Amino acid sequence: MKKLLPIPIIILAAILLSFVATQSELNQQQQKTKEFLVDMSDARLMDREEGIIAAENGTTKEVKKYGELMVKDQTYLLKKLQEFAMIKEISLPTKISAKKLRALKELKEKSGKDLDKKFIKMICIDHQRDVRKFKKALKSIDLTVSQFASNHLPMIQRHLTQIKEIKKNYN
Repeated sequence: MKKLLPIPIIILAAILLSFVATQSELNQQQQKTKEFLVDMSDARLMDREEGIIAAENGTTKEVKKYGELMVKDQTYLLKKLQEFAMIKEISLPTKISAKKLRALKELKEKSGKDLDKKFIKMICIDHQRDVRKFKKALKSIDLTVSQFASNHLPMIQRHLTQIKEIKKNYN
């Protein structure tokens, strides 16, 4: 009997180690989810503010209209991020990060065609980054994250296509 005692202990140890490894993986995934939601919330806050500036101060009909679209769609997407974060019990920022505020200040200091060009450049960079992050989120092992990304990636891709078209046609 004494010889069999180590086997159950080894099995128990293996089960415990498996649980610890699984818990560690879950914690890592939860951290990735939090980072995605916080980053994308910050980006939505920024894009909405950029949109307000473009809608109010843009020099072309296309830039103004795209700015209005950013305000509308980024407000919608921010709401969806907030709803999702609430389910995941993750707090999101309510204000733009300091890094993004510096860039926003640069945009606010521009006027005329310089503002249009800066806005177009910034929003192109923003949406290229966001498409990459949403595509990465599609591969999340958390199915709710991948589903969220799948549902909203087409909007981000459409925005990128539209701003690239505006950039191409901008004089």
